[in-house]
Amino acid sequence: MAPGLDDWFYKFERFGWREKTYELGLSHALFSSDHIDDGSKALLDVLDARMGSGSDAPRVNRVYDIGCGNGVLGICAADGLSAAELILEDRDALAVALAVRNAERNALECRTVPYARPTGVGAGVESDLIVCNVPAKAGEPVHHLMTDYALANLAPSGLLLLVVVNPIADTLAMHLERRSARIERHTFRGHTVFAVEHTPDTGTVQPPLPEAYRRDKRVALEFRGIAYEFTPTLGLGEFDGPSYTTAMLARLAVECCADRPAVLYEPGAGHLPLILSRLPDGSRPRSFLFACRNTLARHALETLNTFSGVPYESEVCERPHELRRFVAPGALVVLPVVPEPHTPFIEELLGVAEAVSQAGGVLALAGASATVTRLEKRRLPLRIVRRAKSRGVRGLILTLRD
Repeated sequence: MAPGLDDWFYKFERFGWREKTYELGLSHALFSSDHIDDGSKALLDVLDARMGSGSDAPRVNRVYDIGCGNGVLGICAADGLSAAELILEDRDALAVALAVRNAERNALECRTVPYARPTGVGAGVESDLIVCNVPAKAGEPVHHLMTDYALANLAPSGLLLLVVVNPIADTLAMHLERRSARIERHTFRGHTVFAVEHTPDTGTVQPPLPEAYRRDKRVALEFRGIAYEFTPTLGLGEFDGPSYTTAMLARLAVECCADRPAVLYEPGAGHLPLILSRLPDGSRPRSFLFACRNTLARHALETLNTFSGVPYESEVCERPHELRRFVAPGALVVLPVVPEPHTPFIEELLGVAEAVSQAGGVLALAGASATVTRLEKRRLPLRIVRRAKSRGVRGLILTLRD
């Protein structure tokens, strides 16, 4: 039996807020994998203090959790304040799926919004309460974009709560002040919570355009004699060139992609399809399907880079298991092997290999040498026809058994 979505939870933690106890699944595939993080607890403490109780508590109709992760903020706020609606959003499709499961576990209905643009769907999700645990490593431009997007969706009488780690609190405070927002600052050990109220000028804040994630220059690169140009994207890695894993996947895919439909799982910033699309006529893939767990990567692939002569489409793919839907006859499936501990990644990968075998296709994968070596020891439904190793990364090409 194929692993289910619940198998991605590492453990369940009971968490109390406003005299209620919530059971939340935690996953090593997401932030805050071993316990409910201190930043989320600090934000909920501030929310509790501001909302009061009884008839004096303001009415909350819609709670919007931006960058929801496992959903702790939105779930606790919506249920604890008896909100009529909860919206969960994250650029990580698996995070949204697991947050929805956590909401269901706590008997709470919710809806999700498609991640059509890097920081959300644009204005039109006007909310009484918006909560966001700002990802510290995303970088200052992304922090500003997330803040502007939240302000653009704040109802006239609404409240925005942002929690950040203390080292970036002053910079974010200056940005909020430039946006004419009314700000209340709460400092905790390690974290700062900003409580932001709507002001007459707040409504003039426009949600960020997709181009805001585009870096200001194109980069000319070469991979084994294949020249291509690349537009880096804020919030994604591989700014200046492919990672060792991507380079290994490109090296393998070049050998076996000719005239095949190519399915690329988590193609990242776009180096792999750019390389393959610049192969000579007769050597490149027939088509691309980008299966993206990271929907920011999907956005970048669709709007910032072009793939000469190769038609493409993209799909949100929350985990490897979903790849099986996209394996056409004779397809080449290319994926990085980056399993988080205590997740069913490898079991789901084996299911993908079975689908590739049934379709008469080819599977190319690469990852850390130790991980791929362990995978080789499993009973695989495909035959290994090529092995490669470089810079601590091992790659395999697998095809039908004789």
